[in-house]
Amino acid sequence: MSKTNVNLVSENQELREELMMKDDELKKSGRIFTDETENIKLEVNQAMLKFEHLKNSLIEADTENADLKNAVNQRDAEIERLNELNKGLQNSVSRLLADLNKPKQVSPVRNGHDMSNMVLSRLDNILSRPVHHTQPQRTINDKPYFGADLDIENQPPAKTSPKQIITTPGPERHPQFKMLSPISTIAPTPSMSMISISTSDEHHFSTGLANLDADIERLQNSLKQVNVGR
Repeated sequence: MSKTNVNLVSENQELREELMMKDDELKKSGRIFTDETENIKLEVNQAMLKFEHLKNSLIEADTENADLKNAVNQRDAEIERLNELNKGLQNSVSRLLADLNKPKQVSPVRNGHDMSNMVLSRLDNILSRPVHHTQPQRTINDKPYFGADLDIENQPPAKTSPKQIITTPGPERHPQFKMLSPISTIAPTPSMSMISISTSDEHHFSTGLANLDADIERLQNSLKQVNVGR
């Protein structure tokens, strides 16, 4: 009986030890499982963050691709428009070259008539330009002379040289005729009817004559070319 009790006590002791070992292993496994679960959760969270980042990047890439596609479409439309303009320009240049290469029938009479009309019109413009005249003041024997009461037909010819024209400075700039020697009678000379022309009128007249000369020269050249073409 005592031996049986001793054996039972020893078996119980062994069972307790095995149970304690099993509990330790179970606790250790629980800790390992908990740690692994926490690690898995952390990895899942990191994966979710990466997924969100990749998702945002994909959205941005899609938006950028759409913008680039629109830009490419606009560039294609611009290139197409430029090609159309280039074709139109080439056609215009081709037509212009064809027109330039075509022999033209030149009418010398008509061209000469048009050029003559242009020259005559220029000459009319020059001649129709208003010229400001001033009545010269003349003196005879230091007295004013206006030529109103002078009987020119009954006067003998002058024995002296023509009068010298002297322009005196002044606000009105009227030329005066001064006698070189006193005489009692005078004859009509060109200097008595001299017309004073202002500097601006002379300049306009000279310019008009120069333009007229240029038109005449162009007319002569045109006539020469027409004669050579014949």
